[in-house]
Amino acid sequence: MIQRALKILDVRLQHVQANCKSDEQTREDIRHIRKVMSENHKALSTVVSVLSSLQDEVLVYCVNVFYLQ
Repeated sequence: MIQRALKILDVRLQHVQANCKSDEQTREDIRHIRKVMSENHKALSTVVSVLSSLQDEVLVYCVNVFYLQ
């Protein structure tokens, strides 16, 4: 869901950027927004990876607890 929203925002920014070729400040703002979006996407990917690892660890823990009983 978040990735879809980022993609939609990116497309909208492309349209705005295409329509404001003469305004350098607006273009710079768009570049900055895109950079922040990219950093957020990378952070989100890291969070997903960590959550996946935690899920694996919890499963291993639960299996170990089950067998120790």
